[in-house]
Amino acid sequence: MSSAELVGATTHKPVVSAATAPCVDIVVPVFNEATGLEDSVRRLHDYLVVHFPFTFRITIADNASTDETWSVAQHLSVSLAGVAAVQPDRELGRLELPGANG
Repeated sequence: MSSAELVGATTHKPVVSAATAPCVDIVVPVFNEATGLEDSVRRLHDYLVVHFPFTFRITIADNASTDETWSVAQHLSVSLAGVAAVQPDRELGRLELPGANG
């Protein structure tokens, strides 16, 4: 993904040196998860910061939610290091199958 596709795509810096530590990407697919999203991502982020020995990035992938999920995801991406937010349908467009529309 290009930097234009990620909101707040910073990466957590571990105690392990960057030369030896892999970066682990964790993708959290969501659809209409506004109510519990912030608590869940903050809990995951806090756990990774304390217990995970590698650099990480959490990417919240909003699947065209109709509630406030995207707003919550954007808020998390700017307030937590190592968290990004994407909307694949809006950024990549929907795939259309030939002949699907008649």
